[in-house]
Amino acid sequence: MLAWLSANWANILMIALLVLIVGLIVFRMVRSRKSGKRHCGCNCAACGACCACKKPAAKKEP
Repeated sequence: MLAWLSANWANILMIALLVLIVGLIVFRMVRSRKSGKRHCGCNCAACGACCACKKPAAKKEP
């Protein structure tokens, strides 16, 4: 087992780093989604899919 770890330490390190980066990206996306921020970060008026990501407007009752 120790020989295998010493032979593959660089691969293990790179995989762990990639898993950490992807985990942080997902965590940030979930946190910003829960706070109501848009995920694209650009101008929604110029977005082709702006009608799909906007929250529905609250209806005013008379």
